[in-house]
Amino acid sequence: NSVFEYGGYYGIRLYDSDSVISNNIFRFNTDKSESRAGGIFMDVESSPTIESNVFQNNRTGIFSEYSTPIIKNNSFTNNEYPIVSGAGIGVISGNSGSENINNGILIGSEFNYKSATTTLNVNSLPYILSSNAQIKSGTGLVIEMGTVFKGYWDTSKFARGGLYTNGGNIIVEGENFDDVIFTSIFDDSV
Repeated sequence: NSVFEYGGYYGIRLYDSDSVISNNIFRFNTDKSESRAGGIFMDVESSPTIESNVFQNNRTGIFSEYSTPIIKNNSFTNNEYPIVSGAGIGVISGNSGSENINNGILIGSEFNYKSATTTLNVNSLPYILSSNAQIKSGTGLVIEMGTVFKGYWDTSKFARGGLYTNGGNIIVEGENFDDVIFTSIFDDSV
């Protein structure tokens, strides 16, 4: 039940942490000189539970790198990105967002940096693939029915968004071709 605002780089930075962060407001943490600036930044084996918070007007709501957080039932409004995951996913479910510049969960270069299987849960926010996100050998990715992926293409950086396996496994739940949707970041129909 706290407010974390005008923190410059971060409202909270977690390092090797398993904290529980709930029922707070994170706003105006926007330093443009730091690409990971935002409400919460976590790295190096962090596995916090981040639940029922409000993220408003930050550069990034939550930035996770080499961590496996549980991020659920949070609200994201007017951020550049609601959630950015550099490596490792954890559990992301039940989150909502509106009026964000990029209204989705940005996935970086790899889903699993450990030997594990990750399940992507359905959210009202789509998963945005800004580069080729890989599933490495010894790891797996389970995609729940109803999940939406949006690929990003940036001609100035030659970046493209997609999934590829590098010895890992992908399991897509569903029976029909549209149970899991892969489309463009420019497709507003889903």
